[in-house]
Amino acid sequence: MKRVSPRAAALVLLFAAGWSRAEIPSAYVSIAQAQDVPAKILYAVACAESGREMSDGKIRPWPWALNVAGEARFYSSRFAAYSDLTSELPTQSNIDIGLGQINWYWHRHRLLSAWLALDPYFNLKTAAQLLRAQFDSCHCNDWWIAVERYHAPSDSVSAERRRAEYRERVQRCSRSF
Repeated sequence: MKRVSPRAAALVLLFAAGWSRAEIPSAYVSIAQAQDVPAKILYAVACAESGREMSDGKIRPWPWALNVAGEARFYSSRFAAYSDLTSELPTQSNIDIGLGQINWYWHRHRLLSAWLALDPYFNLKTAAQLLRAQFDSCHCNDWWIAVERYHAPSDSVSAERRRAEYRERVQRCSRSF
């Protein structure tokens, strides 16, 4: 088993573990406040998107997660995730990256580079911006609709079904902490 560097361990603790049941990690709270997004919803979205089972049996967001054409992959470090990401990008653009599982094809302009996309703070800030944009564009004052549209912004019939399933998954995550 590969050892995790002290910096990596600290980031995982900051983003994924190490708090009492009622708390949301401070990185989520500060990014959510800066983007005017509810911290609990941002954390639940990250949990639904990049969740990984921890040693305590709980699902927590994982900063170095990829989803390559439907296959979830988790890495022990940013370097390992970056290596796989850069080897996949020449032939595969349907890749979701990091805590918020930001899709490379649709949001490359926001992610700027593969390395930056795997920075937990940058990735989470981008996720919060996307969530906020969906909230603003729906003109409905409903964060759960923004959550649905974060996952499937299209108005197609198939997107409607996927949105409802995703909303339930995020709501389950929000009840787990």
